[in-house]
Amino acid sequence: MLEGISQNLSFSELSAKLGVRRGTLIRDIRVMRWSNDPGLVEAQRLAKVRVDEKKELVSDGHEARFMQMTGMSISDKTFENMVFFYRSEILGILNSSDSSAAIRRLNSGVRKTLIHNKILVNRSRPEVSQRARDALL
Repeated sequence: MLEGISQNLSFSELSAKLGVRRGTLIRDIRVMRWSNDPGLVEAQRLAKVRVDEKKELVSDGHEARFMQMTGMSISDKTFENMVFFYRSEILGILNSSDSSAAIRRLNSGVRKTLIHNKILVNRSRPEVSQRARDALL
């Protein structure tokens, strides 16, 4: 049973493999959860690791395909799109005489988004990143 759980089988698949009723299997697993069975914990951890590995393989494939089509990574394209979307705000900051005051005047949601996407750097005294300046020119 633990081997099936670690292979991330569904309850129906696992009960068919073991030849027991699905309800019996679910009840046994519930009892194992309540008793904090170390074997069950390890099997669930292995199942999560397998799922994460599959997701990573799929993600790497998407990244490679995107790179082949556009010549840039997904993160680079996202950065470029963000700079384009917030172009007026960034130009307003760059053209102002006091850039920190211009940044403080921004909506807090916009400011958080710009910091999260590394368009603004240095949280304590934010300024427009060199990468964003280069993308605008």
